[in-house]
Amino acid sequence: ACKLIPGPHVLEVKPENIGNYCCGSFDLIERDVAAVLSPGLANEALALLRSLGLPEAFQMREELVNYKKVLLHVHQQSSEMEVSLNQLTAFFRDDRERCAGGFSKPTARLGELSDVRTQCKGRCKATYDARLLGKHICNLPRHPSKPRPSGLEGLPQSLGTWAIGAAALKGTEATTPTTPATQLIGAAALKGTEITFNTDHSNNKNHSNDNNNNNKNSSKKSNHSNDNEHNSRTCDGGKLKVAPTTSTTAAISEATPIELAPIHATPIDVTATQAQPADITHPTTSSATAETDLANECSRPLQYLQGQSESVHAKVVREISSQAWPEHVREFLRLVVVSRGGDKALRMRDELRRAIEALAATLAQAEARLAQAETSTCPREAALAIEAEAEVQSQNNNNNLSLIPLTEKGASPPKESPQEDAEADAADGTQRRRLLMAAAMLRQRRTNLLTGCMPPLRESLHWMRAIEEVASSGGSRLFVAGDGRGVPATRYGARPEAPPAMCTPSGFQGGAGPEDLRFKRVLLQYGQQMRHSLATHGWPEHLVSRLGASEDSSASASASAHAKVKTCRDCQRGFSALWVHGGVCVECQETARSEGRCPFGVNCKASWFCKHALRCFICDAHACDECRFSRGDGEHVLNCVASQRPTRIALDFDRTIAMTRTGAAPEFGKHGVDTELLSLLCLHGPRCVIVTRNSHREEIRAFLAAHGSPADVPVHVVKRPASKAEHVLAGLSTEDGEERVLFVDDSIAELVDPALAADERVHRILFVRGLL
Repeated sequence: ACKLIPGPHVLEVKPENIGNYCCGSFDLIERDVAAVLSPGLANEALALLRSLGLPEAFQMREELVNYKKVLLHVHQQSSEMEVSLNQLTAFFRDDRERCAGGFSKPTARLGELSDVRTQCKGRCKATYDARLLGKHICNLPRHPSKPRPSGLEGLPQSLGTWAIGAAALKGTEATTPTTPATQLIGAAALKGTEITFNTDHSNNKNHSNDNNNNNKNSSKKSNHSNDNEHNSRTCDGGKLKVAPTTSTTAAISEATPIELAPIHATPIDVTATQAQPADITHPTTSSATAETDLANECSRPLQYLQGQSESVHAKVVREISSQAWPEHVREFLRLVVVSRGGDKALRMRDELRRAIEALAATLAQAEARLAQAETSTCPREAALAIEAEAEVQSQNNNNNLSLIPLTEKGASPPKESPQEDAEADAADGTQRRRLLMAAAMLRQRRTNLLTGCMPPLRESLHWMRAIEEVASSGGSRLFVAGDGRGVPATRYGARPEAPPAMCTPSGFQGGAGPEDLRFKRVLLQYGQQMRHSLATHGWPEHLVSRLGASEDSSASASASAHAKVKTCRDCQRGFSALWVHGGVCVECQETARSEGRCPFGVNCKASWFCKHALRCFICDAHACDECRFSRGDGEHVLNCVASQRPTRIALDFDRTIAMTRTGAAPEFGKHGVDTELLSLLCLHGPRCVIVTRNSHREEIRAFLAAHGSPADVPVHVVKRPASKAEHVLAGLSTEDGEERVLFVDDSIAELVDPALAADERVHRILFVRGLL
C-alpha cells in the first residue's frame, strides 16, 4: 500500500536518504495516511496527531524560520550602526583635554560617542544571540537519530550575552572603596605610559578586526564571544596604559577583592506569554517576600533545559506507541511523521522552550548586574576625585620640599630625605589613581554592554514566547520575511526608501526601538559634523598618518608597521579595515551610488542596480518591493506563494529545484533536491511550470517523479539566446489585472530580462539556498 505514495518509500527512510523526501507540511502527512490506511483508521490516526499538536508544531516551525530571518535583518542594522559609530568615534578621537593625574578626559561629544558605541556593541551581541538561537533550532537534523547542534547543548552559558553578565557578576576585578583614590578598586595587568578613557579605534587592531567581521556579516560565534572577555588594554573602546613598575605589579598581586553583596532577583515565569511588548514584565532586583540569590536562580536546574518535564516529542512518540493498533500501523505512522518533517517540528518546539528558558535566565542575570553597576563610580566621577587628590598631593609635596634642610658642601644627604619620601608617595598615588580609573572604565564598559543588550533580549524573549503561544493555542501568522538585506538605513548618509521585505506583528520594534532611535540620532548629528569637517579641513591628523595617505607615502609606510593598510581601488589611498568595505572606501562608495552604479562589483550591470534605493541586488544582497524583486530560499518561495497567490509559479531547475550543475543530467540518490520547492510542486502542481536551460527533459521528469512530484508538471527547455520570458508569460491574460506570476531562478541575468522586469505581473525571486 505504501507504493501508492509518490516518491521514495516511507518505510525506507533513514538518515542517509531523508533528504529525498518532500516535507514541511501536515498536508503531506494527511495525504500519506489517507493513501495507505483504511478510512476509519486514517481518521483515527490523524485525529491523534492533531490532538497532540502536530499541525501547530508545523506552524511554529514556519514562524520560527521567518522570525530567524527577521532577526538577521535586525542584526544587520545593528552591525551597520556599530560600524558607523566606530568610524565616528575614531574620527573624533582627539576630542579630549589633559587633566591632572596623568590622564585625559573626553569632550561631551566623544564621551557620548564612546558610550553609544559600546551600547550598540552590546545590542549587536544580543541580536546575534537571538538569531543564532533561532538558526540552531531551525538547523536541527530531520532524522531524530542525528545529534543536536552543539550550540543548543550548553544553554544558557553558550550565549555571548550570558558571558557579559557572568563576567560582570564575578567581581574578581573589583573591590569596594571607602574613599576615592585611596583603595584599589580593580586589579588588571596594565601596560603603557598613560591612561585615556576616550576611544581610539584607529590604533586598535582588535577593533578593526571586529568591524571587518561586521561588514562580512560573520556568523562565527567566536568573533562575538571573544569580545566578552576583558582586554586589559581596552576599556569601553578606549586604551588604558599604565607605566609598568615592580610596585604596581606587587600592588596588583597583593590586592584582595572584597566580596560583593549578594544580588537578588525574583524568579521568572518562562511559560507566561504576553500579547504585546508593552506587557512584558521584567525581573526586579529585590523582593521583600521571596529573595533568591541570583547565582542560584540562574544556575538552578530549569524545567526544559534540564529535562525535568516531558518533551512534546517524547509525548507524541509515547502516545503513538501506546495505541492498540497493529505494530506495522504504529511503525508506518511514526515513519511518516519522520519523513515528512513532523518529527523535526516537534523537536523544534521542545528546543524553543529551552531557548525561552535560556533567554529568561540571561535577562535576569543582566538586569541584576546592571542594577548593581548603576550605583558604582563612573569614569567622570573618578576623574573628579583623582583631580582633587592630585591637587592636594601636589600642595603637600610643595610643602614637604620647603622643609628640606640645607647640607654643607661635600656632605651626604640623609638616606631617606623628605624629597625621596615625597617622590615615593607621588608614585604610589599615581599608581592608585590609574588603577582607580582603570576599574571605573571597566565598570563603565560593562555597564554600557549590559545597557545595550537588554532591550533586544527582552523583545526576543517576548516574541519567542508569542511563537510558542501560537503553537500551543493557534493564531494568525506573526512573521513573514525574505532574505534580502534591504537598505542599511543606519549608516550616515544612507537612504531608507526601500526597507527589507518583511511582515511583522503589531508591536514588534526590531530596529525602531527607543535605543535605536537614539543611536540614529547620534549618527545623524555627528555624521553631519564629520562630513563638514572632511569638507573644510580634510582628514584629521591622527588619521592622515595611517588611513588617508596614499599607499606609497612615507606616512602610510610607517603606519603599515602598526596596522594593516587596505588600498581603495578607486582613489588609491590607504585605509584601515574600518574605512574600507569590498575594496572601496566610504567616500568612493557614496560617490559611486550617487552615479547609479555598484561600488563593489566591477562586472555588475546597470540592470542589477536598484534605482529606488541605490543598491546592487547582488553585492548588497538587496531586495525591493517597488522593483518586484526579492531573494530567499525555499521557505521564502512558499511564503510568497501563500501571500501573493500567483496564477503561475515558474521555477528554474539547475541549482534551484535540484543541486545539479548547469546542464548536467540529474540522478536520483546522487543529486540533492530542495525539499521546500519539492513540497511546492507536490502541493501546487497545477500552477507550477519548470523553465530551464538544461536539455535533459526526460531525465528531469524521471528525477522529479522519483521524489514524488506530480507527473503533469510541464518542463520547458529554453536554448540560448532565447528568453525564458516566453514561457513564463505564455497564456497570461493581458486584460485580467489579477493574474500574477512568481518566477524563481538562481541567475540574476535571467531575472533582469527586460521583458520580465517591465511586466508588472511578474514578481522575481533570486533563489539563494542556505543564506540564513
